[in-house]
Amino acid sequence: MRFVRQRDRHARFRFAAFQSPEGHGLLARHQLPIDRVDSVVLIENGAVSLRSTAILRICRRLGGAWRLLYAGIVLPHRFRDGLYDAIAHRRRRLLAPRSGS
Repeated sequence: MRFVRQRDRHARFRFAAFQSPEGHGLLARHQLPIDRVDSVVLIENGAVSLRSTAILRICRRLGGAWRLLYAGIVLPHRFRDGLYDAIAHRRRRLLAPRSGS
């Protein structure tokens, strides 16, 4: 969320934790099982996108060079979701600020 907030110059995105009342309501409204959703969910014009598809759609809407990543949508979603899972599993280590040496 922090990554998107820092780059969302037009404030297009709103966020809700899955555990919050608003998050529960959104998941229920879009018939997503609350206990089985464990990744990013994008609700855009009533359509739901999950995992890698959500990330690619977010990048497209962030604009600038980020929009180029949307070209990855042509890859098979099983491959994209596998990559998404690998990055999500390691994201804290990959995105952690590094101390100067």
